[in-house]
Amino acid sequence: SLYTLRRPLGVVGLITPWNFPAAIPAWKSAPALIYGNTVVLKLAQEAPLTGLHLAACLDEAGIPAGVLNVVIGRGAEVGTPLVRHPKVVAISFTGSVAVGRQVREEATERGKRVQLELGGHNPLIVMADADMTRAVEAAYAGAFWSAGQKCTATRRIYVQAPVYDQFRERLLDRIGHGKVGDPADPETEVGPIVNETQLNAILDAIEKGKQEGGKLLSGGARLDDDGYLVAPTLFENVADDAMLSCEEVFGPVTSLYRFETIDEAIERANAVQFGLSASIFTTSLEPTDRFVNEMEAGLLHVNSQTAGADVHVPFGGIKGSGYGPHEQGRAALEFYTEVVTVYQDV
Repeated sequence: SLYTLRRPLGVVGLITPWNFPAAIPAWKSAPALIYGNTVVLKLAQEAPLTGLHLAACLDEAGIPAGVLNVVIGRGAEVGTPLVRHPKVVAISFTGSVAVGRQVREEATERGKRVQLELGGHNPLIVMADADMTRAVEAAYAGAFWSAGQKCTATRRIYVQAPVYDQFRERLLDRIGHGKVGDPADPETEVGPIVNETQLNAILDAIEKGKQEGGKLLSGGARLDDDGYLVAPTLFENVADDAMLSCEEVFGPVTSLYRFETIDEAIERANAVQFGLSASIFTTSLEPTDRFVNEMEAGLLHVNSQTAGADVHVPFGGIKGSGYGPHEQGRAALEFYTEVVTVYQDV
């Protein structure tokens, strides 16, 4: 007989970020364990307690000792040795582009399997026939929920010329009615930045955006000296080759762009190194078909915001946003197992 089977890889290293401290460790650990691997889970130094609670739950559920192992610390002190360890045969990493490239280089030169989920610079396209209320809400949520601290956040909003002014005014009104503050308050929509270093990086990016000719429509400043709060920030008149149009700012910052045709919108939306998520708002099939066939992104949304993930389908980007098999859904099988072909004559 001739057949194939899948076998677990062995010991896999999972390196997770701070911005989704429960979801991402769970999304990585679950398929790794289900497919029979043992796991070394590195939690982000900025937010380790949630992941430790997750590990405690799995321990309470009966995971054998040594199957799930958790480490915490700085990347250079803990992450690098994990990537280099000879018994770790695969690395799944979610984080910044710069660190991800270092991880890939270290791992691949040692013959390890690598999966990277990196940054994004995600566009939202608003056609003239869009449901304006839904489009404005999606733009606001995509850009500013989680204080923009997620790789799928909306960084660029392309609005067709006939409705540009209307959309801008409605988005500014929505920003004005949004609450920024304590995340423990159920009415808060935009919470704090993770730490002072990240806060300063966001404020520096806003200043550079203004220096490069961007027009600041709202926000652009720290709100509260007692907290790391940045006002939802909206730019327009940003050049396509400016920093705000090309580089990820991991905070509540987005920009508006006017376009004439779907051809122009897709071409400009694709003109970045990233390819994680993209969205279009329209009530017509023709621009929808163009969008789903021509947008260079791993996640495509029609009439929904750029942010979001579902564990039963693959999640991941193309171009500079990812490397290796995607996460979650059936795609996880490709990363966490190896295929063996068996010729059997017994």
